[in-house]
Amino acid sequence: MGEAYNVPWAGIPVPDDLQTKIFPFVETALVNIKSSSKLNQGVVNFLELLQQLRPFSWRVSELLFLYAYFNLVWYEGVCRHL
Repeated sequence: MGEAYNVPWAGIPVPDDLQTKIFPFVETALVNIKSSSKLNQGVVNFLELLQQLRPFSWRVSELLFLYAYFNLVWYEGVCRHL
């Protein structure tokens, strides 16, 4: 049983240099953990998940900004007519 979602912002490309600004420590931490004598696969999986969530985080934060901006514009427009 699988589910597929088609969200409009999924097709917006996020440049790699911008993605690394979220969770900038991940690559260094992965190198350090993978080179240690005791590998903690749970931590590796979590850090790789953070890498995969980077584009999503940017897209959602942009949507939240736009939502807040347009609500503010709407609110100011309504208040002017009171």
